Amino acid sequence: MIIHRWILSLTTLLLVGTWQCGPRTLEPSEARWRATYRERAGQVTERDLILRLPRALARHGFLIENTEVRYRDFHIQTQWRYRQPFPDEAERGAVEARTRIRLRAVWVGLAYELHFEAENAILTPGGEWVSEATTKMFEDFARDVLSTIRHEVTGGIRDF
Repeated sequence: MIIHRWILSLTTLLLVGTWQCGPRTLEPSEARWRATYRERAGQVTERDLILRLPRALARHGFLIENTEVRYRDFHIQTQWRYRQPFPDEAERGAVEARTRIRLRAVWVGLAYELHFEAENAILTPGGEWVSEATTKMFEDFARDVLSTIRHEVTGGIRDF
């Protein structure tokens, strides 16, 4: 009976471990199918998240719509910011475009690790909003927003 439980426990551990740590295929960084631009922003304090982050986002016209705290992690999402499509989006047929920023701050002991995501959507000539693959101009725009966050929010924290 004890051996049976041990084998069952070992089998469960192996299955769960394989599921969580199994092989993953990584797409190259230039994969054009992504509708979001993602990058690590750096480390921040809770005070930075509350005081500096909203100001940095507002510099680019983004207002925080929702903040959730899960355990000690923060999940922050802005409202959609409507904009004219970039020329390379207009070439794809975009009539209008919108961008939303999502930030995830994960507690790592002495500070939060901040992860940045910019989501892109375009309005088609048929009047439908679709998640559009990022373009070079959109990624440059997202990097500019990220640069502001890094400069104004994460600038006071050094990597450990």
